[in-house]
Amino acid sequence: EFFTSSIIAPSNRINMASRKSLRSFALILAVFGLVVGIATFARESLSERKVANVYEPVLTVDNEALEFSDYDVLVEAESDVAFGHRNLKTSTKTSTKSTTTKSTTTKSPTTTTRVTFWDKLKNSLAETVIGLLLICFVPCFMWKNEGRHVKELKKIDFCKNEAIVVDDSDSPSEDDVGRLVYFTGAVSVGDAELELPEGGLNVTQGIAKALIVKRTCYIYQKFEESHTETEKDKIGGGETQTTTYSVREDWTTRGPEPEQLEHLEDETNSRGIWDGLVEASGNGSGENYGSIPPDSTPSPNAVAVSSAAHVGGFGLSEEIIREEPFVFGLVDGLFSDSEDGMTLPVPADLIPDSVEGCEGLEKGSDGILRTFPEDEEPKNGDCKVVYEFVQDGFDCTFIVQQTLGIDADPEAGAKYGVSDFHAMDSTCFGKCDNDLGQVRMIRRGKYELPEMIEMATSEENACHKLLRLILWALLVGGWTMLFSIFTTVLSTLPLIGTLGYAAVVIVALIVGTLCCGIVTSVAFIRYRPLLMSIILVVLAGITGIVVWRLNVAAETAEEEAVGNSTNVTNGTLYRF
Repeated sequence: EFFTSSIIAPSNRINMASRKSLRSFALILAVFGLVVGIATFARESLSERKVANVYEPVLTVDNEALEFSDYDVLVEAESDVAFGHRNLKTSTKTSTKSTTTKSTTTKSPTTTTRVTFWDKLKNSLAETVIGLLLICFVPCFMWKNEGRHVKELKKIDFCKNEAIVVDDSDSPSEDDVGRLVYFTGAVSVGDAELELPEGGLNVTQGIAKALIVKRTCYIYQKFEESHTETEKDKIGGGETQTTTYSVREDWTTRGPEPEQLEHLEDETNSRGIWDGLVEASGNGSGENYGSIPPDSTPSPNAVAVSSAAHVGGFGLSEEIIREEPFVFGLVDGLFSDSEDGMTLPVPADLIPDSVEGCEGLEKGSDGILRTFPEDEEPKNGDCKVVYEFVQDGFDCTFIVQQTLGIDADPEAGAKYGVSDFHAMDSTCFGKCDNDLGQVRMIRRGKYELPEMIEMATSEENACHKLLRLILWALLVGGWTMLFSIFTTVLSTLPLIGTLGYAAVVIVALIVGTLCCGIVTSVAFIRYRPLLMSIILVVLAGITGIVVWRLNVAAETAEEEAVGNSTNVTNGTLYRF
Protein backbone atom coordinates (compact mmCIF):
# COMPACT_ATOMS: atom_id res chain seq x y z
CA GLU A 1 0.00 0.00 0.00
CA PHE A 2 2.83 2.38 0.87
CA PHE A 3 4.70 1.43 -2.32
CA THR A 4 1.70 2.04 -4.60
CA SER A 5 0.66 5.24 -2.84
CA SER A 6 4.16 6.69 -3.12
CA ILE A 7 4.08 6.07 -6.86
CA ILE A 8 0.62 7.42 -7.68
CA ALA A 9 0.45 10.32 -5.18
CA PRO A 10 2.42 12.88 -7.24
CA SER A 11 0.17 12.48 -10.27
CA ASN A 12 -3.33 14.00 -10.23
CA ARG A 13 -4.23 12.71 -13.69
CA ILE A 14 -4.36 9.03 -12.78
CA ASN A 15 -7.92 7.87 -12.27
CA MET A 16 -9.16 5.33 -9.79
CA ALA A 17 -9.04 2.49 -12.32
CA SER A 18 -5.33 3.09 -12.84
CA ARG A 19 -4.78 3.16 -9.09
CA LYS A 20 -6.57 -0.16 -8.71
CA SER A 21 -4.49 -1.61 -11.54
CA LEU A 22 -1.27 -0.51 -9.85
CA ARG A 23 -2.39 -1.99 -6.53
CA SER A 24 -3.28 -5.24 -8.24
CA PHE A 25 0.09 -5.34 -9.97
CA ALA A 26 1.90 -4.71 -6.67
CA LEU A 27 -0.14 -7.44 -5.00
CA ILE A 28 0.73 -9.88 -7.80
CA LEU A 29 4.44 -9.07 -7.40
CA ALA A 30 4.23 -9.61 -3.65
CA VAL A 31 2.49 -12.97 -4.05
CA PHE A 32 4.98 -14.01 -6.73
CA GLY A 33 7.88 -13.08 -4.47
CA LEU A 34 6.37 -15.10 -1.63
CA VAL A 35 5.97 -18.12 -3.91
CA VAL A 36 9.59 -17.78 -5.09
CA GLY A 37 10.79 -17.61 -1.49
CA ILE A 38 8.84 -20.72 -0.51
CA ALA A 39 10.08 -22.58 -3.59
CA THR A 40 13.67 -21.59 -2.87
CA PHE A 41 13.43 -22.70 0.74
CA ALA A 42 11.87 -26.01 -0.26
CA ARG A 43 14.52 -26.62 -2.93
CA GLU A 44 17.39 -25.89 -0.54
CA SER A 45 15.92 -28.18 2.13
CA LEU A 46 15.44 -30.97 -0.41
CA SER A 47 18.98 -30.49 -1.75
CA GLU A 48 20.46 -30.65 1.75
CA ARG A 49 18.48 -33.81 2.44
CA LYS A 50 19.74 -35.41 -0.76
CA VAL A 51 23.33 -34.42 -0.02
CA ALA A 52 22.99 -35.89 3.46
CA ASN A 53 21.87 -39.23 2.01
CA VAL A 54 24.74 -39.53 -0.46
CA TYR A 55 27.59 -41.72 0.78
CA GLU A 56 30.92 -42.88 -0.56
CA PRO A 57 30.77 -45.71 -3.10
CA VAL A 58 31.80 -49.10 -1.72
CA LEU A 59 34.67 -50.62 -3.67
CA THR A 60 35.60 -54.25 -3.00
CA VAL A 61 38.41 -56.20 -4.58
CA ASP A 62 38.00 -59.91 -5.35
CA ASN A 63 41.23 -61.08 -7.00
CA GLU A 64 41.11 -59.03 -10.22
CA ALA A 65 37.38 -58.32 -10.23
CA LEU A 66 36.06 -55.01 -8.90
CA GLU A 67 32.41 -55.10 -7.80
CA PHE A 68 30.55 -51.81 -7.47
CA SER A 69 27.45 -51.60 -5.25
CA ASP A 70 24.68 -48.94 -5.17
CA TYR A 71 26.62 -46.25 -7.12
CA ASP A 72 29.14 -47.52 -9.65
CA VAL A 73 32.02 -45.10 -10.09
CA LEU A 74 34.51 -46.18 -12.67
CA VAL A 75 37.86 -44.41 -12.32
CA GLU A 76 40.13 -44.57 -15.31
CA ALA A 77 43.74 -43.52 -14.97
CA GLU A 78 45.56 -42.54 -18.14
CA SER A 79 49.30 -41.96 -18.13
CA ASP A 80 50.94 -39.72 -20.70
CA VAL A 81 54.60 -40.59 -20.36
CA ALA A 82 55.80 -38.26 -23.11
CA PHE A 83 54.50 -35.14 -21.37
CA GLY A 84 54.62 -36.36 -17.79
CA HIS A 85 50.92 -35.77 -17.16
CA ARG A 86 48.37 -38.06 -15.60
CA ASN A 87 44.67 -37.28 -15.68
CA LEU A 88 41.95 -38.97 -13.66
CA LYS A 89 38.56 -39.26 -15.38
CA THR A 90 35.36 -40.31 -13.71
CA SER A 91 32.12 -41.62 -15.15
CA THR A 92 29.01 -42.68 -13.22
CA LYS A 93 26.91 -45.72 -14.10
CA THR A 94 23.54 -46.59 -12.57
CA SER A 95 23.66 -50.35 -13.05
CA THR A 96 25.69 -52.91 -11.10
CA LYS A 97 28.33 -54.85 -12.95
CA SER A 98 31.79 -56.38 -12.56
CA THR A 99 34.90 -55.06 -14.26
CA THR A 100 38.26 -56.74 -14.71
CA THR A 101 41.15 -54.34 -14.13
CA LYS A 102 44.61 -54.09 -12.59
CA SER A 103 44.04 -50.68 -11.00
CA THR A 104 44.18 -50.22 -7.24
CA THR A 105 41.45 -48.63 -5.13
CA THR A 106 41.05 -44.91 -5.97
CA LYS A 107 38.51 -42.53 -4.48
CA SER A 108 36.42 -40.33 -6.73
CA PRO A 109 38.18 -36.96 -7.28
CA THR A 110 34.88 -35.13 -7.71
CA THR A 111 33.16 -32.94 -5.12
CA THR A 112 29.74 -31.29 -5.32
CA THR A 113 29.01 -28.06 -3.45
CA ARG A 114 25.59 -26.52 -3.03
CA VAL A 115 25.54 -22.70 -3.06
CA THR A 116 22.22 -21.35 -1.79
CA PHE A 117 20.63 -18.02 -2.52
CA TRP A 118 21.51 -16.80 0.97
CA ASP A 119 25.15 -17.78 0.46
CA LYS A 120 25.23 -15.76 -2.75
CA LEU A 121 23.56 -12.86 -0.96
CA LYS A 122 26.26 -12.87 1.73
CA ASN A 123 28.94 -12.98 -0.95
CA SER A 124 27.29 -10.08 -2.73
CA LEU A 125 27.67 -7.97 0.43
CA ALA A 126 31.42 -8.55 0.32
CA GLU A 127 31.45 -7.76 -3.41
CA THR A 128 29.62 -4.50 -2.70
CA VAL A 129 32.32 -3.46 -0.22
CA ILE A 130 35.07 -4.42 -2.68
CA GLY A 131 33.31 -2.48 -5.44
CA LEU A 132 33.07 0.60 -3.21
CA LEU A 133 36.79 0.37 -2.44
CA LEU A 134 37.61 0.06 -6.16
CA ILE A 135 35.50 3.11 -6.96
CA CYS A 136 37.35 5.09 -4.28
CA PHE A 137 40.94 4.00 -4.98
CA VAL A 138 41.12 3.27 -8.74
CA PRO A 139 40.74 6.98 -9.70
CA CYS A 140 43.72 7.71 -7.43
CA PHE A 141 45.80 5.13 -9.30
CA MET A 142 44.60 6.64 -12.60
CA TRP A 143 45.86 10.01 -11.40
CA LYS A 144 49.22 8.53 -10.38
CA ASN A 145 49.52 6.72 -13.70
CA GLU A 146 49.14 9.97 -15.62
CA GLY A 147 51.79 11.60 -13.44
CA ARG A 148 54.09 8.59 -13.78
CA HIS A 149 53.72 8.69 -17.58
CA VAL A 150 54.63 12.38 -17.77
CA LYS A 151 57.63 11.80 -15.49
CA GLU A 152 58.90 8.87 -17.58
CA LEU A 153 58.55 10.88 -20.78
CA LYS A 154 60.54 13.69 -19.18
CA LYS A 155 63.25 11.19 -18.26
CA ILE A 156 63.41 10.00 -21.85
CA ASP A 157 63.50 13.58 -23.11
CA PHE A 158 66.27 14.32 -20.59
CA CYS A 159 68.35 11.47 -22.00
CA LYS A 160 67.73 12.73 -25.52
CA ASN A 161 68.92 16.25 -24.72
CA GLU A 162 71.61 15.68 -22.09
CA ALA A 163 73.35 12.40 -23.04
CA ILE A 164 76.90 12.84 -24.31
CA VAL A 165 77.79 10.50 -27.16
CA VAL A 166 81.00 8.51 -26.59
CA ASP A 167 82.20 7.58 -30.06
CA ASP A 168 84.80 5.07 -28.86
CA SER A 169 83.88 3.07 -25.76
CA ASP A 170 87.48 1.81 -25.49
CA SER A 171 88.76 5.30 -24.66
CA PRO A 172 86.30 7.27 -22.53
CA SER A 173 87.13 10.86 -21.62
CA GLU A 174 87.89 11.82 -18.05
CA ASP A 175 85.94 15.04 -18.59
CA ASP A 176 82.70 13.03 -18.78
CA VAL A 177 82.97 11.61 -15.26
CA GLY A 178 79.72 12.29 -13.41
CA ARG A 179 77.81 13.06 -16.61
CA LEU A 180 75.19 11.12 -18.56
CA VAL A 181 76.87 9.32 -21.47
CA TYR A 182 75.76 7.14 -24.37
CA PHE A 183 77.96 4.37 -25.73
CA THR A 184 77.67 0.95 -27.33
CA GLY A 185 79.98 -2.05 -27.55
CA ALA A 186 80.54 -5.74 -26.87
CA VAL A 187 80.32 -7.10 -23.32
CA SER A 188 83.55 -8.93 -22.54
CA VAL A 189 85.39 -10.56 -19.64
CA GLY A 190 88.76 -10.66 -21.42
CA ASP A 191 90.97 -13.60 -20.50
CA ALA A 192 89.52 -13.94 -16.99
CA GLU A 193 87.86 -17.20 -15.97
CA LEU A 194 84.82 -17.35 -13.74
CA GLU A 195 86.01 -19.50 -10.84
CA LEU A 196 83.81 -20.87 -8.06
CA PRO A 197 84.59 -22.36 -4.64
CA GLU A 198 85.54 -26.02 -4.82
CA GLY A 199 83.28 -28.84 -3.69
CA GLY A 200 79.56 -29.34 -3.40
CA LEU A 201 77.48 -28.69 -6.53
CA ASN A 202 79.94 -26.18 -7.99
CA VAL A 203 81.81 -26.80 -11.22
CA THR A 204 85.30 -28.22 -10.83
CA GLN A 205 87.19 -25.60 -12.89
CA GLY A 206 86.91 -22.01 -14.02
CA ILE A 207 84.98 -21.31 -17.23
CA ALA A 208 86.58 -19.12 -19.86
CA LYS A 209 84.54 -16.40 -21.67
CA ALA A 210 81.75 -16.83 -19.09
CA LEU A 211 79.89 -13.73 -17.96
CA ILE A 212 77.37 -15.66 -15.84
CA VAL A 213 77.17 -19.25 -14.58
CA LYS A 214 73.78 -20.61 -13.55
CA ARG A 215 72.94 -23.76 -11.61
CA THR A 216 69.28 -24.79 -11.69
CA CYS A 217 67.94 -27.74 -9.70
CA TYR A 218 64.66 -29.42 -10.63
CA ILE A 219 62.45 -31.92 -8.81
CA TYR A 220 59.68 -33.99 -10.38
CA GLN A 221 56.45 -33.44 -8.43
CA LYS A 222 52.68 -33.91 -8.55
CA PHE A 223 50.40 -30.90 -8.85
CA GLU A 224 46.69 -30.83 -8.13
CA GLU A 225 44.49 -29.21 -10.74
CA SER A 226 40.79 -28.54 -10.56
CA HIS A 227 38.00 -27.88 -13.03
CA THR A 228 34.67 -26.50 -11.78
CA GLU A 229 31.34 -26.68 -13.61
CA THR A 230 28.43 -24.58 -12.35
CA GLU A 231 24.78 -25.43 -12.91
CA LYS A 232 22.43 -22.61 -12.01
CA ASP A 233 18.91 -23.25 -10.75
CA LYS A 234 16.12 -22.27 -13.08
CA ILE A 235 14.42 -20.47 -10.22
CA GLY A 236 15.50 -19.48 -6.74
CA GLY A 237 18.96 -18.02 -7.44
CA GLY A 238 20.96 -21.02 -6.16
CA GLU A 239 23.54 -23.06 -8.02
CA THR A 240 25.39 -26.37 -7.85
CA GLN A 241 29.16 -26.44 -8.32
CA THR A 242 30.85 -29.69 -9.37
CA THR A 243 34.63 -29.69 -9.06
CA THR A 244 36.77 -32.40 -10.66
CA TYR A 245 40.35 -32.79 -9.48
CA SER A 246 43.20 -34.20 -11.56
CA VAL A 247 46.91 -34.79 -11.14
CA ARG A 248 49.67 -33.25 -13.27
CA GLU A 249 53.30 -34.29 -12.91
CA ASP A 250 56.03 -31.93 -14.05
CA TRP A 251 59.44 -30.48 -13.21
CA THR A 252 59.66 -27.53 -10.83
CA THR A 253 62.51 -25.38 -9.50
CA ARG A 254 60.56 -24.16 -6.45
CA GLY A 255 61.32 -27.23 -4.42
CA PRO A 256 59.09 -30.06 -3.14
CA GLU A 257 55.33 -29.57 -3.21
CA PRO A 258 53.14 -30.54 -0.21
CA GLU A 259 53.58 -34.20 0.68
CA GLN A 260 49.82 -34.86 0.61
CA LEU A 261 47.61 -33.37 -2.12
CA GLU A 262 44.64 -31.62 -0.57
CA HIS A 263 41.76 -33.33 -2.39
CA LEU A 264 43.47 -36.51 -3.63
CA GLU A 265 44.30 -38.56 -0.58
CA ASP A 266 46.06 -41.34 -2.48
CA GLU A 267 48.44 -38.95 -4.24
CA THR A 268 51.64 -38.01 -2.39
CA ASN A 269 54.92 -36.27 -3.20
CA SER A 270 58.42 -37.45 -2.36
CA ARG A 271 61.20 -34.99 -1.47
CA GLY A 272 63.85 -37.22 -2.99
CA ILE A 273 67.36 -35.88 -2.40
CA TRP A 274 66.28 -32.22 -2.43
CA ASP A 275 67.43 -31.62 1.16
CA GLY A 276 70.80 -33.13 0.26
CA LEU A 277 71.06 -30.74 -2.71
CA VAL A 278 70.38 -27.80 -0.44
CA GLU A 279 73.13 -28.87 1.95
CA ALA A 280 75.59 -29.56 -0.86
CA SER A 281 74.91 -26.17 -2.44
CA GLY A 282 75.96 -24.35 0.72
CA ASN A 283 72.60 -22.71 1.39
CA GLY A 284 72.21 -24.82 4.49
CA SER A 285 75.44 -23.41 5.96
CA GLY A 286 75.36 -20.00 4.28
CA GLU A 287 78.28 -20.72 1.92
CA ASN A 288 77.10 -20.15 -1.63
CA TYR A 289 77.89 -17.91 -4.57
CA GLY A 290 74.49 -16.23 -4.90
CA SER A 291 71.05 -17.69 -4.57
CA ILE A 292 68.52 -17.16 -7.36
CA PRO A 293 65.73 -16.37 -6.97
CA PRO A 294 66.17 -14.66 -3.59
CA ASP A 295 63.83 -16.49 -1.29
CA SER A 296 63.57 -17.26 2.41
CA THR A 297 63.18 -20.94 1.54
CA PRO A 298 66.56 -22.69 1.17
CA SER A 299 67.20 -23.49 -2.47
CA PRO A 300 70.14 -25.10 -4.28
CA ASN A 301 69.68 -22.82 -7.30
CA ALA A 302 72.46 -20.29 -7.73
CA VAL A 303 74.08 -17.82 -10.11
CA ALA A 304 77.61 -16.38 -10.29
CA VAL A 305 78.61 -13.18 -12.12
CA SER A 306 82.09 -12.39 -13.38
CA SER A 307 83.81 -9.44 -11.75
CA ALA A 308 85.80 -8.76 -14.94
CA ALA A 309 82.80 -7.78 -17.09
CA HIS A 310 83.32 -4.59 -19.08
CA VAL A 311 82.44 -2.80 -22.30
CA GLY A 312 85.58 -1.18 -23.64
CA GLY A 313 86.86 1.11 -20.90
CA PHE A 314 83.65 0.88 -18.86
CA GLY A 315 83.45 -1.76 -16.12
CA LEU A 316 80.12 -3.44 -15.32
CA SER A 317 79.43 -4.14 -11.66
CA GLU A 318 77.61 -7.25 -10.50
CA GLU A 319 74.77 -5.06 -9.24
CA ILE A 320 74.17 -3.60 -12.71
CA ILE A 321 74.15 -7.06 -14.30
CA ARG A 322 71.77 -8.53 -11.71
CA GLU A 323 69.36 -5.59 -12.04
CA GLU A 324 69.06 -6.15 -15.82
CA PRO A 325 68.18 -9.88 -16.07
CA PHE A 326 66.50 -9.58 -19.48
CA VAL A 327 69.58 -7.92 -20.98
CA PHE A 328 72.32 -10.17 -19.62
CA GLY A 329 70.46 -13.50 -19.62
CA LEU A 330 69.81 -14.05 -15.91
CA VAL A 331 66.25 -15.16 -16.64
CA ASP A 332 66.15 -18.92 -17.20
CA GLY A 333 65.91 -19.91 -20.83
CA LEU A 334 65.23 -16.38 -22.11
CA PHE A 335 68.03 -16.40 -24.69
CA SER A 336 68.59 -20.15 -24.92
CA ASP A 337 67.27 -20.22 -28.49
CA SER A 338 68.91 -17.04 -29.72
CA GLU A 339 71.04 -17.13 -32.81
CA ASP A 340 74.20 -15.92 -31.08
CA GLY A 341 74.05 -18.76 -28.54
CA MET A 342 73.99 -16.45 -25.51
CA THR A 343 73.20 -19.27 -23.06
CA LEU A 344 75.22 -22.43 -23.45
CA PRO A 345 75.50 -25.67 -21.46
CA VAL A 346 78.57 -25.99 -19.28
CA PRO A 347 81.02 -28.57 -20.72
CA ALA A 348 80.46 -31.99 -19.17
CA ASP A 349 84.09 -32.36 -18.11
CA LEU A 350 83.72 -29.36 -15.75
CA ILE A 351 80.76 -30.85 -13.88
CA PRO A 352 81.42 -33.09 -10.84
CA ASP A 353 80.86 -36.82 -11.33
CA SER A 354 79.33 -37.26 -7.88
CA VAL A 355 78.20 -35.05 -5.02
CA GLU A 356 78.73 -35.96 -1.40
CA GLY A 357 75.44 -36.36 0.46
CA CYS A 358 73.42 -36.81 -2.76
CA GLU A 359 73.36 -40.54 -3.30
CA GLY A 360 72.12 -41.68 -6.69
CA LEU A 361 72.99 -38.42 -8.47
CA GLU A 362 74.80 -39.39 -11.68
CA LYS A 363 76.19 -37.31 -14.54
CA GLY A 364 74.77 -37.93 -18.00
CA SER A 365 76.42 -37.55 -21.37
CA ASP A 366 74.84 -34.09 -21.70
CA GLY A 367 76.43 -32.86 -18.47
CA ILE A 368 73.18 -32.95 -16.46
CA LEU A 369 73.17 -34.58 -13.02
CA ARG A 370 70.17 -36.91 -12.58
CA THR A 371 68.84 -39.35 -10.00
CA PHE A 372 67.37 -41.53 -12.77
CA PRO A 373 68.89 -43.09 -15.89
CA GLU A 374 69.29 -40.69 -18.79
CA ASP A 375 67.26 -42.86 -21.18
CA GLU A 376 64.33 -43.40 -18.78
CA GLU A 377 61.36 -41.29 -17.72
CA PRO A 378 61.52 -39.61 -14.29
CA LYS A 379 59.44 -40.70 -11.32
CA ASN A 380 58.03 -38.66 -8.48
CA GLY A 381 60.83 -37.27 -6.32
CA ASP A 382 63.53 -37.55 -8.98
CA CYS A 383 65.92 -34.58 -9.22
CA LYS A 384 68.21 -33.13 -11.86
CA VAL A 385 70.80 -30.34 -11.85
CA VAL A 386 71.35 -28.27 -15.01
CA TYR A 387 74.45 -26.08 -15.51
CA GLU A 388 74.46 -23.18 -18.00
CA PHE A 389 76.62 -20.16 -18.64
CA VAL A 390 76.17 -16.89 -20.52
CA GLN A 391 78.97 -16.31 -22.97
CA ASP A 392 80.38 -12.84 -23.49
CA GLY A 393 80.78 -11.13 -26.87
CA PHE A 394 77.23 -9.80 -27.37
CA ASP A 395 76.58 -6.10 -28.04
CA CYS A 396 74.84 -3.78 -25.61
CA THR A 397 73.85 -0.11 -25.71
CA PHE A 398 74.05 2.08 -22.59
CA ILE A 399 72.76 5.47 -21.47
CA VAL A 400 74.24 5.73 -17.96
CA GLN A 401 76.35 7.89 -15.71
CA GLN A 402 80.10 7.58 -16.12
CA THR A 403 81.82 7.02 -12.78
CA LEU A 404 85.33 6.63 -11.47
CA GLY A 405 86.42 4.76 -8.37
CA ILE A 406 84.77 1.77 -6.68
CA ASP A 407 82.96 0.59 -9.81
CA ALA A 408 86.15 0.43 -11.86
CA ASP A 409 88.00 -2.89 -12.27
CA PRO A 410 91.70 -2.34 -13.09
CA GLU A 411 92.26 -6.07 -13.72
CA ALA A 412 89.71 -5.97 -16.54
CA GLY A 413 91.35 -2.92 -18.05
CA ALA A 414 88.31 -0.76 -17.25
CA LYS A 415 89.24 2.60 -15.74
CA TYR A 416 85.69 3.84 -15.44
CA GLY A 417 82.42 2.40 -14.18
CA VAL A 418 78.71 3.01 -14.82
CA SER A 419 75.77 3.77 -12.54
CA ASP A 420 72.36 5.42 -12.48
CA PHE A 421 72.18 9.15 -13.18
CA HIS A 422 70.12 11.39 -10.90
CA ALA A 423 68.19 13.65 -13.28
CA MET A 424 66.80 17.09 -12.43
CA ASP A 425 64.31 18.83 -14.71
CA SER A 426 65.28 22.46 -15.23
CA THR A 427 61.92 23.42 -16.79
CA CYS A 428 59.56 21.80 -14.25
CA PHE A 429 56.62 23.69 -15.81
CA GLY A 430 53.43 22.48 -14.17
CA LYS A 431 55.33 20.38 -11.61
CA CYS A 432 56.03 21.28 -7.99
CA ASP A 433 59.06 18.97 -7.91
CA ASN A 434 61.73 18.96 -10.61
CA ASP A 435 63.42 15.79 -9.32
CA LEU A 436 63.00 13.09 -11.99
CA GLY A 437 64.80 10.40 -10.02
CA GLN A 438 67.27 7.83 -11.33
CA VAL A 439 67.84 7.42 -15.07
CA ARG A 440 69.41 4.40 -16.76
CA MET A 441 68.84 2.75 -20.15
CA ILE A 442 70.50 -0.55 -21.08
CA ARG A 443 69.41 -2.58 -24.07
CA ARG A 444 70.86 -5.69 -25.66
CA GLY A 445 72.02 -4.97 -29.20
CA LYS A 446 73.66 -2.07 -30.99
CA TYR A 447 71.45 1.01 -31.46
CA GLU A 448 71.95 4.68 -32.23
CA LEU A 449 70.86 7.27 -29.67
CA PRO A 450 67.68 8.30 -31.60
CA GLU A 451 66.70 4.62 -31.89
CA MET A 452 67.10 4.15 -28.13
CA ILE A 453 64.92 7.20 -27.46
CA GLU A 454 62.29 6.09 -29.95
CA MET A 455 62.07 2.55 -28.54
CA ALA A 456 61.92 3.82 -24.96
CA THR A 457 59.12 6.25 -25.87
CA SER A 458 57.18 3.54 -27.69
CA GLU A 459 57.47 1.12 -24.77
CA GLU A 460 56.41 3.76 -22.26
CA ASN A 461 53.37 4.73 -24.34
CA ALA A 462 52.37 1.07 -24.62
CA CYS A 463 52.79 0.60 -20.85
CA HIS A 464 50.75 3.73 -20.17
CA LYS A 465 47.88 2.59 -22.39
CA LEU A 466 47.92 -0.90 -20.88
CA LEU A 467 47.70 0.52 -17.36
CA ARG A 468 44.89 2.81 -18.46
CA LEU A 469 42.97 -0.15 -19.84
CA ILE A 470 43.51 -2.24 -16.70
CA LEU A 471 42.43 0.60 -14.40
CA TRP A 472 39.38 1.32 -16.56
CA ALA A 473 38.38 -2.35 -16.38
CA LEU A 474 38.83 -2.31 -12.59
CA LEU A 475 36.68 0.81 -12.32
CA VAL A 476 33.91 -0.70 -14.45
CA GLY A 477 34.17 -3.89 -12.39
CA GLY A 478 33.86 -1.82 -9.21
CA TRP A 479 30.65 -0.18 -10.39
CA THR A 480 29.29 -3.59 -11.41
CA MET A 481 30.14 -5.09 -8.01
CA LEU A 482 28.55 -2.13 -6.24
CA PHE A 483 25.14 -3.35 -7.45
CA SER A 484 25.85 -7.04 -6.80
CA ILE A 485 23.10 -7.23 -4.15
CA PHE A 486 20.60 -5.98 -6.70
CA THR A 487 21.72 -8.48 -9.36
CA THR A 488 21.74 -11.33 -6.81
CA VAL A 489 18.13 -10.63 -5.84
CA LEU A 490 17.11 -10.42 -9.49
CA SER A 491 18.87 -13.72 -10.22
CA THR A 492 15.97 -15.54 -8.55
CA LEU A 493 13.96 -14.81 -11.70
CA PRO A 494 15.32 -16.46 -14.86
CA LEU A 495 14.77 -13.81 -17.55
CA ILE A 496 14.56 -10.73 -15.34
CA GLY A 497 17.82 -11.68 -13.63
CA THR A 498 19.72 -11.82 -16.93
CA LEU A 499 18.22 -8.54 -18.15
CA GLY A 500 18.95 -6.87 -14.81
CA TYR A 501 22.59 -7.96 -14.88
CA ALA A 502 22.95 -6.72 -18.47
CA ALA A 503 21.45 -3.37 -17.46
CA VAL A 504 23.88 -3.07 -14.52
CA VAL A 505 26.84 -3.84 -16.80
CA ILE A 506 25.73 -1.20 -19.32
CA VAL A 507 25.32 1.41 -16.57
CA ALA A 508 28.74 0.45 -15.14
CA LEU A 509 30.35 0.82 -18.57
CA ILE A 510 28.87 4.29 -19.00
CA VAL A 511 29.62 5.56 -15.49
CA GLY A 512 33.09 3.95 -15.38
CA THR A 513 34.07 5.44 -18.74
CA LEU A 514 32.76 8.85 -17.65
CA CYS A 515 34.77 8.73 -14.41
CA CYS A 516 37.87 7.63 -16.31
CA GLY A 517 37.47 10.51 -18.76
CA ILE A 518 37.00 13.07 -15.97
CA VAL A 519 40.05 11.89 -14.00
CA THR A 520 42.21 11.82 -17.15
CA SER A 521 41.09 15.33 -18.16
CA VAL A 522 41.81 16.80 -14.74
CA ALA A 523 45.18 15.00 -14.68
CA PHE A 524 45.99 16.53 -18.07
CA ILE A 525 45.45 19.99 -16.58
CA ARG A 526 47.65 19.13 -13.60
CA TYR A 527 50.52 17.34 -15.31
CA ARG A 528 50.38 18.84 -18.82
CA PRO A 529 49.24 22.44 -18.31
CA LEU A 530 50.95 23.80 -21.42
CA LEU A 531 49.44 21.18 -23.72
CA MET A 532 46.05 21.50 -22.05
CA SER A 533 46.21 25.30 -22.32
CA ILE A 534 46.86 25.05 -26.05
CA ILE A 535 43.96 22.61 -26.42
CA LEU A 536 41.63 24.90 -24.45
CA VAL A 537 42.69 27.95 -26.50
CA VAL A 538 42.05 26.06 -29.74
CA LEU A 539 38.66 24.85 -28.48
CA ALA A 540 37.77 28.37 -27.32
CA GLY A 541 38.76 29.77 -30.72
CA ILE A 542 36.65 27.20 -32.58
CA THR A 543 33.73 27.85 -30.24
CA GLY A 544 34.06 31.62 -30.72
CA ILE A 545 34.09 31.29 -34.51
CA VAL A 546 31.03 29.05 -34.47
CA VAL A 547 29.13 31.44 -32.15
CA TRP A 548 30.14 34.43 -34.26
CA ARG A 549 28.94 32.81 -37.49
CA LEU A 550 25.67 31.78 -35.84
CA ASN A 551 25.12 35.37 -34.66
CA VAL A 552 25.83 36.71 -38.15
CA ALA A 553 23.39 34.23 -39.65
CA ALA A 554 20.73 35.18 -37.06
CA GLU A 555 21.20 38.91 -37.75
CA THR A 556 20.96 38.34 -41.49
CA ALA A 557 17.75 36.32 -41.06
CA GLU A 558 16.32 39.02 -38.82
CA GLU A 559 17.10 41.77 -41.34
CA GLU A 560 15.45 39.77 -44.12
CA ALA A 561 12.38 39.23 -41.94
CA VAL A 562 12.18 42.97 -41.17
CA GLY A 563 12.52 43.81 -44.89
CA ASN A 564 9.73 41.43 -45.85
CA SER A 565 7.49 42.91 -43.15
CA THR A 566 8.13 46.47 -44.46
CA ASN A 567 7.19 45.45 -48.01
CA VAL A 568 3.91 43.97 -46.87
CA THR A 569 3.10 47.10 -44.81
CA ASN A 570 3.64 49.43 -47.81
CA GLY A 571 1.22 47.34 -49.78
CA THR A 572 3.76 46.51 -52.38
CA LEU A 573 3.09 43.23 -54.10
CA TYR A 574 5.68 41.61 -56.27
CA ARG A 575 4.67 38.98 -58.75
CA PHE A 576 7.06 36.79 -60.67
